[in-house]
Amino acid sequence: MSENGRGKVLLVDDEPNAVKVLSAILTQAGYEVLESWDVDGSVRVIGREEIDAVITDLKMPGRDGIELFG
Repeated sequence: MSENGRGKVLLVDDEPNAVKVLSAILTQAGYEVLESWDVDGSVRVIGREEIDAVITDLKMPGRDGIELFG
């Protein structure tokens, strides 16, 4: 869990505006937010960080959000 006690959330989406808006909402709610714009980047983040929750887009170029959990 993050230092703020709310949790650490990873956002995965190829749309920068979606990531920006969701990140702002979650940060204001007290969550620590990490961002990735593709599955490969998110796998690297997960490898080095303890993540409490993942919010991902399902349809992205290359590997999709479903493959992130495979």
